[in-house]
Amino acid sequence: MPRASGSAGALARLEEALGAPAPAAFAALPGERLEHLADALTQARRRQAHELGQAGERGLRFVPRLLRGPLRKVLG
Repeated sequence: MPRASGSAGALARLEEALGAPAPAAFAALPGERLEHLADALTQARRRQAHELGQAGERGLRFVPRLLRGPLRKVLG
């Protein structure tokens, strides 16, 4: 994803990563700090999604084999 330049672009990128408007105090931060926050948030969300997927797969081990495929379709 191309990065927007300047603090306004970095603030917009952070808000996109947050999925909500950023707190007003964030507007006072320099652009590189906002970029760092947006990157950290994006990476944390990716890790969280990966871990959640792995936890779901581990949980399926407790389901009988014949039901795992249909259950994956329902959950997926």
